[in-house]
Amino acid sequence: GAQANGVLVTNYITQSSRVIVVGKEPLLEAVIGTNGAPLLIVYGQYGTTNIIESKPVLDGDTNSWQGAFQVNIPSTNLWQTISLTPANRTLFYRAERLK
Repeated sequence: GAQANGVLVTNYITQSSRVIVVGKEPLLEAVIGTNGAPLLIVYGQYGTTNIIESKPVLDGDTNSWQGAFQVNIPSTNLWQTISLTPANRTLFYRAERLK
């Protein structure tokens, strides 16, 4: 990385990390929480409302997605975490920003 004046940053910490780039559309991440329960993290722009939809099978039918959650990204974060109820089945999720 570089500072605003172009000087390279050299005082970094060598540890694992990652960068999330938030664009116009939301980004959805599935993780396992510290208690072993599934979580969804929705990354989005400040103040946006996003719809999370789910379906049990990824097939060619684009009309069979079911609304699962409405998520508001607050003005203080670029993400919101959703706790999921563990289920004994597979579910696929997608996120869409409301226009």
